[in-house]
Amino acid sequence: MNTQDESQFPAEEEVAHATLQRIREWLQRIPHAEVKKESKLRGGIQFCGGCNPEVDRVEIARILREKLQGEIFFASAEEEIELLILIHGCSAACADRPEITRRAQRVLNVAGKVIGSMRINRPV
Repeated sequence: MNTQDESQFPAEEEVAHATLQRIREWLQRIPHAEVKKESKLRGGIQFCGGCNPEVDRVEIARILREKLQGEIFFASAEEEIELLILIHGCSAACADRPEITRRAQRVLNVAGKVIGSMRINRPV
């Protein structure tokens, strides 16, 4: 019998899918006043240093950028953004530091195979 279940998909696809689901749930709940109607939500992706990777961080980011193309505009590293996705290679989540997250209103940690909760980083 050839049935597909989630364990047959590579870890990066599973992590990206779970991250997409979390982001889309959040997008449905945010007040319309936070996002200008004529523009997309501004987001960013930041990586850890990659010293102990359990997953391919670049592949997760590639999938997220591809799937969120019509929903989020990915800004440069210097710009203020509504959402920062921190992609860590392991559960240490070492890139979740104030000097990295200060430009974002909200932060979502993807720490290895664990997707954290969306948190408010600073007031809108």
